[in-house]
Amino acid sequence: MTFVEPAGRIGYLGFGSSVNLSNMIIRNDRADCHLILQKNGVSFNNREILILGQNCYRDNSGYIRQSSPIIQIFPDGTFTTNDESKAATVSKLGLGHYRITGVLGYIAESV
Repeated sequence: MTFVEPAGRIGYLGFGSSVNLSNMIIRNDRADCHLILQKNGVSFNNREILILGQNCYRDNSGYIRQSSPIIQIFPDGTFTTNDESKAATVSKLGLGHYRITGVLGYIAESV
């Protein structure tokens, strides 16, 4: 459900239950996105939110995993990065050989 309120909130989506008084609310303000979890009237605001492609990814079996630095390298040597590998650079050395610099903590095997 999307609507506009005078307070400036432009999006609101909530799921609730009157049985155990649990609610999950995703609120998108003009500047920020908030996740609000409520249990019996107690709120837990602004907890970590998983955002596919930024701080998490879906693996081949469909599970959501925490992102590590990810670089997609294309055959012509161009590349794209996620937030954790923004400082990375890729140099094409030859057919199938690339040099990646500017990233700490890479694992040796790909997922």
